[in-house]
Amino acid sequence: MRAPRTADGHGGRTGEVRCKGSAITSRMRFLEERGGDAARAAVLERLSPAFAERLEAGVLKNAWVPFDLFLALNEAIDAELGQGDLALCREMGRFGARLNLPTVYRLFYKVGSLAFILRRAPRVWAVHYSSGKLVVDTGRDWAKLRVERFRRPHRALWLSVLGWAEASAELSGTRLREAELLTAPESLAEGACEMVLRW
Repeated sequence: MRAPRTADGHGGRTGEVRCKGSAITSRMRFLEERGGDAARAAVLERLSPAFAERLEAGVLKNAWVPFDLFLALNEAIDAELGQGDLALCREMGRFGARLNLPTVYRLFYKVGSLAFILRRAPRVWAVHYSSGKLVVDTGRDWAKLRVERFRRPHRALWLSVLGWAEASAELSGTRLREAELLTAPESLAEGACEMVLRW
């Protein structure tokens, strides 16, 4: 008889990847602002009954939620409002970064350099995802971000992180010359992804 799965410290079963509810609430806000009630209803129709019910009940920003819900919601919004290629996830990442950044940190973004801000991003990752880690290398006018050992690699997440980094540049007053994924992350079974920013 298989032993029951135990809690993982992030509100889920051991081995289940989870993320903070703020990733869900920001996308629901994006959906409502971009498409209104009709788009919201259409996206809920695209989701499984369990996920749709979870969203209808409401998600707290600080709660841990299944990463599968994050993926399903991103895919459904992209299918409804985008081109079905997940490109809209990048825009949702930018939107979420601006929406979720508390006012107290906005001043910090204004006075700190982009490199300084990005070097602190690994701490942000650990607070928002139950799997993987973010490694950041920076130079005078560039930064490379690498996600390592994430158990559910997916292009929707990689594009969201890239969008978050772009919004961080914007909030810090930095004009980017380039922001791109360096790999084809959907093919990386080890759950790694690299992206580069140049300014």
